Amino acid sequence: MTTRTYTLSFDGITLDTSKLRMEKRGGKEVMDFFYLDENYTIQDDEIVDVDSLRKAIEESDECVLESIEGERTTLKVTLDLYDSGPPVIEYETLECMSSHMDGAHCGLGDWYPEIEAGIEAALKKGAEYRWTTGWYASKKEIASANISNTPDGICVEVSVSDDFDTPGLGSRSIAFTTDLEEIRQAIYDAWDDAEGNQKENRMYVGYSVHDATEGGGWVETYIKASGEGALWCGDSPPGDNYHTWGFQNEYDIPEDVKDQLEEWAQSNDWGSHTVGDFTIKGWDEDPRPKD
Repeated sequence: MTTRTYTLSFDGITLDTSKLRMEKRGGKEVMDFFYLDENYTIQDDEIVDVDSLRKAIEESDECVLESIEGERTTLKVTLDLYDSGPPVIEYETLECMSSHMDGAHCGLGDWYPEIEAGIEAALKKGAEYRWTTGWYASKKEIASANISNTPDGICVEVSVSDDFDTPGLGSRSIAFTTDLEEIRQAIYDAWDDAEGNQKENRMYVGYSVHDATEGGGWVETYIKASGEGALWCGDSPPGDNYHTWGFQNEYDIPEDVKDQLEEWAQSNDWGSHTVGDFTIKGWDEDPRPKD
C-alpha cells in the first residue's frame, strides 16, 4: 500500500481534476473507494456556501482544509492507495484439458498423448500467445501442476500434499521455449521446491517400526507431533489416515520395548534405533551433509 498526497483547489462546490473522484451526500461519510483519472466532485445537499463547505470538510477524515480565501478553497487530500498490480492478462485454457482431471500418468511431466499434443500446438503459436493448462493432477502422486505462457516466459507451478494434508508449493519460470524437455525439467525443479516447502509446513514426524524376527519387515507406525502439530491438531494428527499420536497399535510390541522406542523417537527426527528385536526408523533421511 502506498500513500499519495494531492493538493486540490476549486471554486464553489465542484472541483474537476484529472486525478480523483469522490462523492459526499447528505452528511454521509466519504466513499472508501477513489478512482484515478476521473473527476473529483463533492456533492452534498447541505453545502450551500463556504461555511457549510468548511464544516463538511472538517467532518471528513479524508480531507484536511488548508485555506479558504474568498470563494477559492484549497484542500490537501491524503489517500491510501492499494497497488492493483500489473494489468490483468487473459489466458486461454487449452482445450485438451477440458476432459481431464488427471493430466499425467506417474509424475507431472509424462502427459497423456492428447495433452502433450495440445501443449505442443500452443507452443507453436509463439511467445505472444497467452495460454494455460490450468491445474492438472498426477494419477499416482499427490501432486498437481499448472503451466502458463506469461509475458515473462513459461511459468510452472506445482502443488503437493501428503497423507497428513500438508501443503507444499513451488514454482519455476523459464524463457519461452518449444522444447518440452525444458518444460519437464522446470516441472521437476518446481516439484523439488514444493516438497521442500511441504517439509517446512509439516506438523508431524513419522517413523516405521520393523521386526527382525519377521525378516525385517514393517510392523508398526509411530507419529510424533512437530512444530504446531501438538498445539493445533489435538489428540490426532491432521488428515484421515492416522487416528492418534504415537504408536498406531498395528502390532503387539512389548510395552517395555515400546517405551524405549518412543523415548528415542521423541529425541530424534531421523536415523534408527534398535531395542531387542525391533528397530524404529525415521521416514526422513539425515539432512546433514554427507562426507
